[in-house]
Amino acid sequence: MIRLLFVFVFILTWSTSTFGQFQVSENRRFITREGKPFFWLGDTAWELFHRLSKEDASYYFKKRSEQGFTVIQAVAFAELDGLQTPNANGDLPLIDLDPTKPNEKYFAHVDSLITIAGKFGLTIALLPTWGDKVDKSTWGKGPEIFNAKNANFYGKWIGQRFEKKTNLIWIMGGDRNPKNAQQIEIWNALAEGVSAGAGGPNKVLMSFHPQPNALGSAEWFHQSDWLDFNMFQNGHCRDQEHYLKIATLYNKAPFKPIIDGEPMYEDHPVCFNAKDLGTSSAYDIRKYAYLDLFAGAFGHTYGCHDVWQMYDSTRVGINGPHFPWKIALDLPGANQMKFARELMESKSMLDRIPDQSILIESDETPGERIQATRGKDYVFVYSCIGKRFRLKMGQIPGEKSAYFWVNPRTGEKSSKNNINNTGIQTFTPPTKGYGLDWVMVLESIPDPKPEVKVEPAATEVKPSLETKAPATPLTPANAPEVKVDNKPQASSTSPLQTSAPTTTPAVVPEVKPQASPTSTLQTSPATAPTAPTANTAVGNSSATTVNAVQPVNQAEVKAPN
Repeated sequence: MIRLLFVFVFILTWSTSTFGQFQVSENRRFITREGKPFFWLGDTAWELFHRLSKEDASYYFKKRSEQGFTVIQAVAFAELDGLQTPNANGDLPLIDLDPTKPNEKYFAHVDSLITIAGKFGLTIALLPTWGDKVDKSTWGKGPEIFNAKNANFYGKWIGQRFEKKTNLIWIMGGDRNPKNAQQIEIWNALAEGVSAGAGGPNKVLMSFHPQPNALGSAEWFHQSDWLDFNMFQNGHCRDQEHYLKIATLYNKAPFKPIIDGEPMYEDHPVCFNAKDLGTSSAYDIRKYAYLDLFAGAFGHTYGCHDVWQMYDSTRVGINGPHFPWKIALDLPGANQMKFARELMESKSMLDRIPDQSILIESDETPGERIQATRGKDYVFVYSCIGKRFRLKMGQIPGEKSAYFWVNPRTGEKSSKNNINNTGIQTFTPPTKGYGLDWVMVLESIPDPKPEVKVEPAATEVKPSLETKAPATPLTPANAPEVKVDNKPQASSTSPLQTSAPTTTPAVVPEVKPQASPTSTLQTSPATAPTAPTANTAVGNSSATTVNAVQPVNQAEVKAPN
């Protein structure tokens, strides 16, 4: 018995210590935490450790946790003169700018903020350094302090320093693309050092944060054992075909999960040209979130121009921030990201795939893009201007399906409607126009269970204790009648089906969006071209037109400045 107990304890200890909390799913498409699907809804707080006190960090974590975020991306050696300007406690990260001489007081502050984040249910995606400490380039502050040897030393040190943290994911890079073999060697050395210091490759989850490029981190490190998932940056311009980059990388072997780790920030100068293009809006932010996710990304990172730099009136702003960071935390886009998370977590996550082949309108321009993704018993379709679309049915089980609309601006859902799960069906979102994006959810309705008939059974009559048993044996012919309820069994419905009507849903009054001028170079018109009527034929005898319900509490949407 003692020997068996020892073996059990050994196996349990080995299984819990060999693998970290975060892992890549078995199909190599998603991230799991303790074996369960983990949805990455990130925020870029690059200057968190460098500029915030414990009190300010707690304020920030509490707000982002309440807004549904799950991951905070932050940097140990920060971008904005992080090596030579002290943190909120007056400490520098290194002694004599030497990566082999980390300042424990500085990293104790980092440690405390990671712990506070964990108390709010947040995971830190930690960059050991910003990229300008490897390649200063034309805009970085630097200085360049790394070579392969000291990068490996620092990696082992910081990996071991935070080995016990359970709310930690590691990100190499930092807004730099390696330019030569020497820089690639430095990043490899840093990653391998972190892995060794933290207890081995099975104890860490790791990626690389690049500048905009065709394949993201995969361009240099896709075959590297330490790279667990790929990361993109999309470049802060409007209506880029980033979904095509994700689709290309999605099919690249060996398969690895994909995320956009730095999308277009909210309140950011569009393409760094606010004068001509204005600043980004919540609508710009939503489009990248849904298009990226439906193209195959396992999660999404939000960003705000005022928040990443923790801007306030005491600091010099980078590229024209408009709001102090505490106020910017409540910009509309930040509060709308939770609706994307709620949608993705409402269905099975690990079987979801991108699938444009089920759309007839599968190749629209970026400003009018329609993107589809599906799981074993559901389909999501995002229409970024509320444009009608045709869908090839029969992709999910059941003779009939139920569909409803989700408003990405408010999270509100329409009532459900049943539809035949055959042929080609046409779906028309509740409203159409610039800023009027919609998600259609199609889900299986299980077929009714067959009726089970129950034959009446004879009832045995036992003799009374006071009287003798009857002399004549009891037979089916003289047995008393027994009534049996032969009502058919009720059919099963989908878990989310709530008495869905089979007729046209109730109409809610529409509130039309307020028109506003577009930016000088805005490619999407303030009023989109008139869509075909709901009853327009689609050239297929099996096609059916589905009339949409009207929106609920439609918010006003303005075109970008």
